[in-house]
Amino acid sequence: MSLVGPERAVVTGEGLDAYDLFGTHIKEAYVAHCFKAAAKCPLTVRPLPWEEWARGAAVAGIQALFP
Repeated sequence: MSLVGPERAVVTGEGLDAYDLFGTHIKEAYVAHCFKAAAKCPLTVRPLPWEEWARGAAVAGIQALFP
């Protein structure tokens, strides 16, 4: 992962329910694969409501139709 100067990284998605089980592994992998400042930025866990997923899918569909 190549990130330049982020303030935070957000962990979200369908597998978020398993974060309690794998949170430590996710953080270790994040730090191992990021460079300098990115490795030090905090990870934020943020569940997204269904409407956000639907909005994202709609945008992806519109962008595919009207590139």
